[in-house]
Amino acid sequence: MSTLSDSCHFGDISNFWVPELQPTIEALRDRSGDAVEQLQEAILSGRSVRIKGRCLTHTRMCFLKTAFVHVAGTPCPDWSQYGDGDGARGKTIVDTLCWCALRRKLQEAVVVQENVRGFDVTLLRVLLGDLYEIDSDFVGDAFDFGWPAHRVRRCTVMRHKSFTMPPVVPLPTFMLRLHRPCRVDFHAFLFADDAELQDELDWATSRPSVQAERAAAGDTDRLTPGMAGAFRRALSATEKRWLEGYEAEYGAGGSYQLNQNPLSGFGSHNRDDGGLRAILKRAGITWCHFRWLTPTEVLASQGFPVFPFECAPRARCSFNFVRRGRMRDTMKAQSGNAMNAAVVGGVLMHALLMPVTPEFETMCRMRMICRSAVC
Repeated sequence: MSTLSDSCHFGDISNFWVPELQPTIEALRDRSGDAVEQLQEAILSGRSVRIKGRCLTHTRMCFLKTAFVHVAGTPCPDWSQYGDGDGARGKTIVDTLCWCALRRKLQEAVVVQENVRGFDVTLLRVLLGDLYEIDSDFVGDAFDFGWPAHRVRRCTVMRHKSFTMPPVVPLPTFMLRLHRPCRVDFHAFLFADDAELQDELDWATSRPSVQAERAAAGDTDRLTPGMAGAFRRALSATEKRWLEGYEAEYGAGGSYQLNQNPLSGFGSHNRDDGGLRAILKRAGITWCHFRWLTPTEVLASQGFPVFPFECAPRARCSFNFVRRGRMRDTMKAQSGNAMNAAVVGGVLMHALLMPVTPEFETMCRMRMICRSAVC
C-alpha cells in the first residue's frame, strides 16, 4: 500500500531513539525491569527520539509526519495472560516507551492506543498526561459487534489538551450504539478460490508427519479441492483425533480450533454462545464444517477488507496484493496479532468526530500556508 500511494513506511521503531540513547536501549532489552525509571526523564524532556528514520518505500531517510489521528497497537506480550505478563518491567516495554516519546514529539490531536484488557493506562498518564486528556477508556469484545470470534481489547483514546475539546458523546456510549447480535458463523467467510485452496492442501500434505501417515496408509495421490474429504485427509493424526473429539462432543458443522485438545477443558469452539475463542498468533487450523479457513479467510474474520467483491476495483489493504514470499503462517500470525478492523473502525469514527479548538484550526491553516510556500 505504501508503494502504491508513495507514502513512507518505516521498520523497527527502535531506530527512532537518538543515537546517544542506543547503547542504553540495547542494555535495557536484556534487563528491562527499570526501563521506565531510566528513560522517563529523557522522554519527558522531548529529546529522547528523532522523527527521521530509514524509509522502506523510498530507501532513504524520511521524516515522520503529524496526523490528526494516530492509531496504534502497542506491544502486548508484557500485559497478556498468554505472554510474559511482566507489565512495565517486560521485554518489549522499550518499544512502548519509544512510541510514547514519538507521541510527545509529533503531538497528534487524537491518539488511539489498543492493547489487551490488562494494559495499565497509568503508564500513558505518567508519560503523556501533561499533554493529553486520557479519560476515554473502552474495553470491548468483537463478538458484541456481530463478529463470530471473541476478541476482548482495550482501546484508549487520548485527546490533546490544546487542540481538542471534550467529545459530545463519550466513547463507551458511542461504541455501545454499535453493538449488534452475532447472526453469522465462520461459514460466511468460506470464499477462497481454488488456487488458494490448492495451496492450503499442498502445504498441509507437505508436513513430514502427514507425509509419513499418508504413505503408511497408501494414500499418495495429490489432493485437490474437488476431492471428497480432501481437507480431512490432509490433517495430521493428532488433528484428526481432536476434530473427532470436537464432533463427538459438540456435533459436526461447528467451528473448532485444532491446536486445542477438546478433552483438556481448553478446547476452542463456537458451541457455547456462537463465538469462537480469540484467534491467536499460534492459532493453528480453524476447522469449519468440511474444511479449515485459509489465511485470507481468517483475516476476513478479523474485519479486514479482503473479500473479493469488496476489494474491486481498487485495493483496500495490503493483503489485497499478491506478494511473493508471503507465507500462510505469516498471514495467520498477522491476523492473530491484529485488532479487529471493524471494531477499531468504530473507535476511529469517534476520534474523527472529536471537536477541535480554534487554536488547532489556526495552526492547520498556518501549516497549509507554510507548505504552499515551500512547494
